[in-house]
Amino acid sequence: MSILITGCAGFIGFNLCDYLLSKNFKVTGIDNYFSGSEENTKILKKKYKQNFKFFKVDIRTEEITKYLKGIHTVINLAGQVSVQKSIENPMETDSINSQGFINLVNHSYSNDVKNFIYASSCAVYGDCKKLPLNEMLELDPLSPYAASKISNENYASTFSALHKQISFIGLRFFNVVGPFQSI
Repeated sequence: MSILITGCAGFIGFNLCDYLLSKNFKVTGIDNYFSGSEENTKILKKKYKQNFKFFKVDIRTEEITKYLKGIHTVINLAGQVSVQKSIENPMETDSINSQGFINLVNHSYSNDVKNFIYASSCAVYGDCKKLPLNEMLELDPLSPYAASKISNENYASTFSALHKQISFIGLRFFNVVGPFQSI
């Protein structure tokens, strides 16, 4: 099974690539280094010469389609992840997180991708005081970042209803910690 991971040079993407490659999956990594580290892709290329291909590409471009040929599963971790930056520049956040998401989904359809897994966020709950949080709670975005994640969840639901050939899974990440995390 071939997997394409966007945002592969970021903290979560790098660790996921490393894990999947250690299990002998074939992984294509995509990143434009907006917030990821070029050093991370160098490590993966050196460690997994045969099973890892990397391309410096922005998910908002038409160019993305050529890297989706023969891909079974897309894991979209690319995005503008700073709440503060999303407040300062909501247009950029929408362009990367929502428009990039839609572009990637559209090109996934045209390339017969079967699975599309994407990052959402616990930020969709806002300052909810009910603990533990669960999927049934009301959404209350307090930033353009959170709104973009809700937008992606809504698009995924809509695309699932319109086109049955791709299975969508959204992951609402909470605090993620681990090896190679920048402080």
